[in-house]
Amino acid sequence: VLSFDQGPGATTGRLLDVLSRRNVPALFHVSSESFRNSTWRNYIQRAAYEGHNIGIFVPELGSSLLDSHTGQTDSDMVLTQRIARTSNWISAVTGRQPRHVRFGARSVPINTKRMMEAMGLQLTKPKIDIKDDSNKIDAIWSSINKAF
Repeated sequence: VLSFDQGPGATTGRLLDVLSRRNVPALFHVSSESFRNSTWRNYIQRAAYEGHNIGIFVPELGSSLLDSHTGQTDSDMVLTQRIARTSNWISAVTGRQPRHVRFGARSVPINTKRMMEAMGLQLTKPKIDIKDDSNKIDAIWSSINKAF
């Protein structure tokens, strides 16, 4: 499964065409900003319709101020609200609840990981090493390059 962050964008339509021709599944991580643009919403809807998964992308984590009553930090509360809002938008556009979340930060605090698990979300991390014995990935990237 290929995964993409911080989209969709201007080239997403062509990317979806290539993935469809090659029958390659993908996971698109999108932020709440994606839903402000109707073209991008349509790409998200199309990706889900074509069988791709739509996950949540969180560009950054905020600062932390501990609330002595709840035990949560200010950023935990804001993060939970952001995740819930993005999840609701993804559900409204695709008809499916997202199951994955990815953070733009290099490291994610353990309490944040636990919060995501409690919300039923699997934390995904970018991988730079790709093992593909069939060389299918080379053909996919070649097709993507030709499309652009």
